[in-house]
Amino acid sequence: MEKTNRFLNIGLLIYAVTMVLNHLVGLPHFLYGLGLGTAIGFELLGVAAMRYDLSKLRSYKLKIIKR
Repeated sequence: MEKTNRFLNIGLLIYAVTMVLNHLVGLPHFLYGLGLGTAIGFELLGVAAMRYDLSKLRSYKLKIIKR
């Protein structure tokens, strides 16, 4: 059985929270768009992580942080 993808799960969680908050509270359009955009970004990163090896991206990010 495959390990679940963390990025995909985070994206789905953000999407669900954004939808529930918009339905119950009525979020402003900016926050609604920010939540959906963040969720879509995490979902795309999760799909890319399933298909490709992202170790080069991770090592590049660590190299930038160490500067």
